[in-house]
Amino acid sequence: MYTNSPSHDVWTSLKRTQLRLVARIPEHITSKLDAAEPLVDRIGLLSKKMFPKVYAKIGEVVRELHRGDWPNTNLRLMVAGGFSDYVNWNNVGISWLARKTFREHMNDFVTNRSPGDTWEIELWVDTNRVGGTKEAEDIVSKIHDFLDKDKDATELRELLPKLAEQAELN
Repeated sequence: MYTNSPSHDVWTSLKRTQLRLVARIPEHITSKLDAAEPLVDRIGLLSKKMFPKVYAKIGEVVRELHRGDWPNTNLRLMVAGGFSDYVNWNNVGISWLARKTFREHMNDFVTNRSPGDTWEIELWVDTNRVGGTKEAEDIVSKIHDFLDKDKDATELRELLPKLAEQAELN
């Protein structure tokens, strides 16, 4: 189950428990942190709402494919023809939040770790390979379509760039 990173509470906690430390932080930084605090709180709340919905939708899509069952279903990332890692299902929501297709998201992921290498996805159910990159993209596309219509998810996606703008310390 997705749990929100505790980092969204760090500034609030520091202000309550580490007054000496906070007093040493330049005012132009603390004022930015104070201004961003409500937005960070809202993003944290929306994340806690969105990711369980993503997992529920993944389960629904997988059950559709397997006629009511939800077997152990994994996406395996193959780089340069060999197994690299399992793709965490969080990447489905993360790719959507980044406004990227699953292919674009995985291209970025592989390029950052193995520049120049080719990659593909293998879709596994229990111990059987049942599909490849296209089938994985089909699953992810259904979840992205669902997120496009979800009010909490779309609000979260709209707030993230605003937080990035507020984070500028110029």
